[in-house]
Amino acid sequence: MAQLLESADPGFRNPVEMEDLDSWMLSEMERAEAKDQVSFTQAWNARALAERGAVGPGDLAWLFESEDRLGIGGYGLLSGAYQALGLTREADTLYKRISNFITIGTQSLTIVDTYEKASYFSSGEVELALFLREATNRDETPELLLRFAGALDRNRHARRFTSRFDDFWLVNGFMGLLARESRSTSPGLTVSLGGETLIEESAQAGKSLSLRQGFRFTEPPLSGFESDAPLNLALSAQGDGQLYCRVCGYLRKKM
Repeated sequence: MAQLLESADPGFRNPVEMEDLDSWMLSEMERAEAKDQVSFTQAWNARALAERGAVGPGDLAWLFESEDRLGIGGYGLLSGAYQALGLTREADTLYKRISNFITIGTQSLTIVDTYEKASYFSSGEVELALFLREATNRDETPELLLRFAGALDRNRHARRFTSRFDDFWLVNGFMGLLARESRSTSPGLTVSLGGETLIEESAQAGKSLSLRQGFRFTEPPLSGFESDAPLNLALSAQGDGQLYCRVCGYLRKKM
């Protein structure tokens, strides 16, 4: 959001004085620290201020030392705050704390309820979305990312009530994955038989490639191969993503 508001031509006038907003959020953090009120919202303030360079490590220390009073969402936000300040070691420490609240089974994913859940602003969707974003930024395995993305999708459709706040964090959680897809190279596919290229196709960057091709045994190029001789069929994919293929052979006989 800060990058959008401060871009050269955001397309709209920002009605908020960002320096005043920074001062207000910082005062809210200081007031919460004085009352020892650790909450999701203060971690959110820390993240927003850190991304704008409006706080230092000393302003975040009381949240860093809050132990299990924050949950997945709070630690996800705080980890991002330290990452924005260039403090990778502290960011990784906070990210690892998240695992204490998650149990991953063969067919299930369980999140432990924490003190943070007492906050109106936190929810299961927010927690999953923030973990997905931080896990994506750390290049976790595709299997783990898929597990959390699937859990987030199931949780989203199982709830009877959703809010715009949940919508915001849902989009926020998938931003890293969407950005990763947009950086992928142009997908391509090459199919060869017996060393001779049969198919060579590519698509534009960020687009999927889908094709269906048939060859007659009595016409080139298949008619040029020696009959009754084994041939190697090779498929070569270029770019990022998954390749799904099916090879079918049909023999037509006159009755």
